[in-house]
Amino acid sequence: MKAKSAKGLFILAVTAAAFAVAGCGSIAAGAVLGYTPNTITVQGYGEARGIPDMASINLGVNIDNADIAKAVQESNEKIADLTAALLGLGIEPPDIQTTGFNVFADYRYDPVTGQSTGERFFSVDSTLQVNVRNVDEVGKVLETALENGANNIYGLSFGIQDTDALTAEARAAAVDDARERAEQMAEKLGVTSAT
Repeated sequence: MKAKSAKGLFILAVTAAAFAVAGCGSIAAGAVLGYTPNTITVQGYGEARGIPDMASINLGVNIDNADIAKAVQESNEKIADLTAALLGLGIEPPDIQTTGFNVFADYRYDPVTGQSTGERFFSVDSTLQVNVRNVDEVGKVLETALENGANNIYGLSFGIQDTDALTAEARAAAVDDARERAEQMAEKLGVTSAT
């Protein structure tokens, strides 16, 4: 099964197998256990489409400072401010998760000579993943994040919170498609299937 999403559309695709037993079998969807002689095996494809009702945003705070302790402290403060602002929009705490924290050294070089200046700065990069359960609020969330310390947006994706109905619809379409393919092949081969 595979799923992909886009802002206005969510597609869920499912494949199923159908089996036609020549002479005395039946056409059904399911899995084959063991070896079954005189069979035609096909795959069916089905998809279902729905409107996304949630979004996931990766927000980052990047801080540079020659003092690593100050860089980490400032990053932590910015993340705390950002989190408070997102909670203020009504986003639930489980929908705000820290997904990254990186520290690396950045050595400075003279742009004319290319020689090291001896200066060293530290970059602290912190990342939050925010699930927005109302897609109409995505713009407001992004604006609030940028106003409250976020200086990187790493990605925005859309999805559907409950895909059970779409999965069932795609599965039914895949079974119908597989059955039709099996019947067509059986007819072309001149064999029959028993119900």
